[in-house]
Amino acid sequence: MLDWSLAFVCTLALETPVYVLGLRPALPARRAALWSLVLNLLTHPAAWALTRAWSWPRFAAVEVGVWLVETLALLALARGSSGLAARRLEPARALVLTLTANALSAGVGLLI
Repeated sequence: MLDWSLAFVCTLALETPVYVLGLRPALPARRAALWSLVLNLLTHPAAWALTRAWSWPRFAAVEVGVWLVETLALLALARGSSGLAARRLEPARALVLTLTANALSAGVGLLI
């Protein structure tokens, strides 16, 4: 079992490229990477703590919660930014992007 800091680094390594590629039409890569860090700082500590008492239903509920919180936070970041991000990030795109990033890291996390 990984400790939190290693799990967080692994999560960032997996999710940041998804966010950078997914936000590429709207944001420079550095800003997208920063947004990935912000989103994961917002959700990862709580998700880690809540899934220590392991069960499939708990894991699923936490992951759905993380997905929805990160979607809302991503939309808020886009709305708060000037330029293309606010115009190009529709809610459906944000839902798919955050689902993709979190499914990847959760899936790999289950394998480790």
